[in-house]
Amino acid sequence: MMEPDLIEDTEAAGSPIRAVQRAFQVLRAFTPEQSSMTVAELQQRAGISRPTLYRLLATLEAEGLVKGAGDPLRYQLDFGVAHIANAWFRTVDPARIAAPVLTRLWHSVDETVAFLVARGSSRICVVEFAGSQKLSYARGLGHVDHIAATASGRAILAFSDATIIRDALTTVSKAERGIIEAELVQIRKKGHAISNGSIEGIRGVAVPVFDRAGAVAGSISITGPESRLQKQNLKRCIKEARSAALEISTALGFQG
Repeated sequence: MMEPDLIEDTEAAGSPIRAVQRAFQVLRAFTPEQSSMTVAELQQRAGISRPTLYRLLATLEAEGLVKGAGDPLRYQLDFGVAHIANAWFRTVDPARIAAPVLTRLWHSVDETVAFLVARGSSRICVVEFAGSQKLSYARGLGHVDHIAATASGRAILAFSDATIIRDALTTVSKAERGIIEAELVQIRKKGHAISNGSIEGIRGVAVPVFDRAGAVAGSISITGPESRLQKQNLKRCIKEARSAALEISTALGFQG
């Protein structure tokens, strides 16, 4: 008689487990556009036989990953998927994700590039690659400034909640507040900010970055001498900053 512990595993060591692969096929079949499906619809999208699909659905439902309801029976993702997704999203550090994208942007534009985030009414530089040219400008990691003082901060503020904007401008004079609010409207329309000459001879452009909830997570900035950041080169920097911001936003789960 063959002893139980000598029964050979039918899956080769190190090879993908077919049942697990099929379970993920079922989970990936759900999309924002088609979040609820009958068994027939799932079978068509996942390409799995009906008997196997029923067994997979029963297992996934027992684990809280899908749930079925209604007549005819329709399945949709359940709380277990949200629990797993939340655990992953909590490990996502925008600065860590931004760093390799900023490295490529830095090589492309050869100016100082940075990623900045908001903390209350301030904006903080959390990633920076200083320009390699003789004449350049860098703020330094950890540099803090009022969120409305620079293009990088205003790019964040323009896409923030009205309450955040109001609180951030409480310390600004009434006349200056009106100017800033008008500029924030233009930034929302254009999708980018250009520095207002707060540092003489220096120009900066900034583009917002968004997270999976559609909230602004920070901004990417490109900073350099006005003599270099003008006309066609300025347009190129804006275009490349927008592309980099979209890449980071997508990595953070943004789908807008």
